[in-house]
Amino acid sequence: MKRPTIVFAVLGLATALGCAPVLVGGLIWKASKSREEHERWSEAFQHTNEDRSKRGLKPLDWCIEAVHFDRGWAHQDPTCGPRIERAENGDTLALTYPPSFYQTKPDSSR
Repeated sequence: MKRPTIVFAVLGLATALGCAPVLVGGLIWKASKSREEHERWSEAFQHTNEDRSKRGLKPLDWCIEAVHFDRGWAHQDPTCGPRIERAENGDTLALTYPPSFYQTKPDSSR
């Protein structure tokens, strides 16, 4: 009775040890793939803003667009993190307009 239990235990351990490198390798591959995707997204974002500038349009806000792409990644940005936290705490405008939108503009009526 003990012998089949030992055999199953050895087979289970061997299988687990064989799967561990595959799991670790998969996690590393996923992380590197995400890094490459972030780099591609960042380059595309810069090209889009350059194109918008040439057309006379305002640039897109980095934080707003980064949150749409990957919220966790955007939260790591020192500028975006506080804005995301404000949005999570109920500030409905934190990720709607860029900070420059709130800057006071000179009064043209004077």
